[in-house]
Amino acid sequence: AAAAAAAAAAAAARDSAQRVAAANATTPEPGGGERALSDAEVRVMSQQIYFATNSAHLTTASRALLREKAAILARNPGLVLTLSGHADARGAADYNQRLSERRAAAVQRFLVELGIAAERLTSEGRGEEVPALQGSGERVWQRNRRVEFRFQARGSQ
Repeated sequence: AAAAAAAAAAAAARDSAQRVAAANATTPEPGGGERALSDAEVRVMSQQIYFATNSAHLTTASRALLREKAAILARNPGLVLTLSGHADARGAADYNQRLSERRAAAVQRFLVELGIAAERLTSEGRGEEVPALQGSGERVWQRNRRVEFRFQARGSQ
């Protein structure tokens, strides 16, 4: 029951974060107007990429999701993206830091290969310092091996 409550709270927090991001994510349109991201676009842009243990390799599913993100970025040239790589808590902290940096860099490289300008992308490694879930066991570790995406309109803070 506690796990279900925690999952529900996490889902509510994600939904709230997506609504805030959507409210703040508008992009210039020709003629000086701005275009807000649709709910579907916000959902896609908010999805995380997950990795296997000790790996920065992008899976087929990850590449498909990144193609969707790239299409949204192409339609919204005013958006910029911060990529935050993360690792689970197993292994040495310095190794996990480097691994999280490689994960974010792999995502950034793939988006650039898809035609997204590198100056619209910032990548950072957070190591094991900001877990998505606390605890141990493969289910927890799997959720912590990820790249998260923060998007905003260019020039906004």
